[in-house]
Amino acid sequence: MKKLMIPIIIVVALGIGAVVMYIILGGGDSGEPVVKPDVIIDYSPGSNFVVNLKDNTKTIRVEILFKIVQDDTILDLLAAENARIRDTIIFILRELTYEEARADNVKAILTERLIGALNEELGIENFREVLFTDFVTS
Repeated sequence: MKKLMIPIIIVVALGIGAVVMYIILGGGDSGEPVVKPDVIIDYSPGSNFVVNLKDNTKTIRVEILFKIVQDDTILDLLAAENARIRDTIIFILRELTYEEARADNVKAILTERLIGALNEELGIENFREVLFTDFVTS
């Protein structure tokens, strides 16, 4: 009987040791919430924009595609607020001077202005990136 008890005690001890090591080495629940990666979607506010540049007779034609973080309400919000989004974009483009439009970093300037203004206007933080699919100054 003693010969049978020794292997059982060894197996139980090894099992308990394995569970303890699993928990210590981080295999158990760390108590931190699992963070899901953001799902990024494309959003087009519609056809291109043609506006006059500030203090100049030149115009700019821009077509824009936004990268937006998707959540439960964003698609409904974008559909409901599309006119306001287009108005904000036009306002920002009309504030662009001819010198800014010709600068090497014009897209970076517009990206910063557009993302900031749209997130603020809609009270969200979903706008992440701006892609210019057409950009012509004339």
